[in-house]
Amino acid sequence: MINGQKIWTSNARHADWIHILTRTDIDAPKHRGISYFLVDMHTPGITVRPLVQMHGAAGFTETFYEDARVPASNMVGEEHRGWYVATTLLDFERSGVDRMATTQNAFEPLLALATEPGSAGEGRRIADSDAQRRHLADTAIELEVSRLLSYRVTWMQSSGLVPNYEASISKVHSTELLQRNARRGINAIGLHGALAPDSKHAVLDGCIARSTRTGSQRRCTSRRRSRRAARFVRTSCANSLVGGGVGHVSSPRLATGQTADASPCADERYVD
Repeated sequence: MINGQKIWTSNARHADWIHILTRTDIDAPKHRGISYFLVDMHTPGITVRPLVQMHGAAGFTETFYEDARVPASNMVGEEHRGWYVATTLLDFERSGVDRMATTQNAFEPLLALATEPGSAGEGRRIADSDAQRRHLADTAIELEVSRLLSYRVTWMQSSGLVPNYEASISKVHSTELLQRNARRGINAIGLHGALAPDSKHAVLDGCIARSTRTGSQRRCTSRRRSRRAARFVRTSCANSLVGGGVGHVSSPRLATGQTADASPCADERYVD
């Protein structure tokens, strides 16, 4: 019988099964005395509460267990040694290839848009900016690094090896790359790039915002639609610089009072 609560469980409201760590020896120190179970989410006593974040997505949830009965046969590994099962699982779970693919999915239409005539205003392209070209090149290189880190983890797994620090490196690199690509993308196309796909003012079909949402699966805008996005950016006010992440806005002016090179247009207003 399991009682307890867990927060930040990814996509639990869509799951049929969940794997959990339970304290089975309350007198054992720290990571000892923990057992690992597979649990049917339809078991009586399990409640799932979605956690709606500020951008409207609810990929994370809070799960509650109240007298939830689970068969002893659902235990994975030895009793009281579930921590070791869990740490081994993380070594195999965190290849990072999914985050690399998500970033690539958001980067490709952004790259296509950057080369479109007029994407940074009349007669200008986003790619004409030295700063923007460097950002695009950095992302392209970092994507290849992320891909190779993921392949290394996959190779180790297929060779019967346990990717320990290799999996952690891949996970950290791909997660931070996802954030950097979103920040660079919004710096390139303006704050409208942070809008979700359901907004009529969304650029690239809300591709950048969607890439940072947990559980989002829809593919980003294809190259065929990039010309329409270029027209939108040309008539948008993109006079802004994004700081630490999506929605964190810093001053659009440099110390000299000039518009920063990272901004594709200045003081234009969106025309619907």
